[in-house]
Amino acid sequence: MLPKVDLHCHLDGSLSETVVMRLARNAGVLLPDTAKALTKKLTAPADCKSLLQYLECFDLPVTCLQNEENLFEAAKSVIMEAAGEDVIYMEIRFAPLLHTAKGLNVKSVLRAVTGGVREGLRVVKSSGKVMEAGVIVCGMRHMSVDDNAAMLREAYGFYGDGLCGIDIAGGEADYPPMCQKAFFELAKDMGIPITIHAGECGSVQNVIDAVCLGSKRIGHGIALMKDQEARAWIKAQGTVLELCPTSNLQTKAVGAWEDYPFRLFLDEGLKITVNTDNRTVSQTTMTNEYRQLQIHCNMTGEDEKHILKNSIDAAFASDHVKKYLLQHVENLKKTENSDGQRAHQYKIK
Repeated sequence: MLPKVDLHCHLDGSLSETVVMRLARNAGVLLPDTAKALTKKLTAPADCKSLLQYLECFDLPVTCLQNEENLFEAAKSVIMEAAGEDVIYMEIRFAPLLHTAKGLNVKSVLRAVTGGVREGLRVVKSSGKVMEAGVIVCGMRHMSVDDNAAMLREAYGFYGDGLCGIDIAGGEADYPPMCQKAFFELAKDMGIPITIHAGECGSVQNVIDAVCLGSKRIGHGIALMKDQEARAWIKAQGTVLELCPTSNLQTKAVGAWEDYPFRLFLDEGLKITVNTDNRTVSQTTMTNEYRQLQIHCNMTGEDEKHILKNSIDAAFASDHVKKYLLQHVENLKKTENSDGQRAHQYKIK
């Protein structure tokens, strides 16, 4: 089985129910009365109407993540869960300012999350597995540019020591990327790689603006399916798209599997990656995302290899880490070929 890379995974949307229950007890947060009610609180409904409804599933986890111990445990748990399905590299993103309601500052929040990631990696590697990871900090669209910029200045000390990039998250329709132009200009001045949520709510212009703001990767970018000229421009820019199929269907970025632009983007030569977005909110894994693409979009073994390489190339990681990951993949291919195994068969976990 080929290993996997997840470049777009939100911390607060990827905590299992077991982890949330443990964090809630530690934080003194009251949980719903029944397991069914808890599941409903943490996962998007089958008939999810929009991105805004989808985002409501973050409320309870964020409430639980207001102390350093819980932030540390949350980050550690996501790393270890991903490692269980052969994820060899992932980038966990979250918004530090959402975790300061009980007195933490940005530096203490980052210290806890990056520490949790390191501990998760230590445990994973001690079992003989290969895995690396980074943290992306998100500004929030509904917050002021000044607040987001102040967050980034505090976070900058972690760049290269756990922190690997920045993003902006929240309701895209009401707050397009250009609203945070100064935030992205600050990131560029600092030399921090940028990815931006864009094109999730139907706006092609938001995708174009995001690239003009310096984004090397686009979170989702599904709106590009409507505009061939924009796709050609994105291809020429070398911009990478972070597709999250299950989430894209739930948020209504696309209406149905038969309309999903995976093959369109791939066949036109756009640089695409496949990711989970929110493991718990979307009730998914990387394994499931690949399996659904096999079923609905005729994803082949060669497609999987191509996307894996795209993902490693696009990672906000050092050249040393990328070389290490690519060598690991090549070594696995040699082993699998000698054993006569097929590397592209996935089963839902």
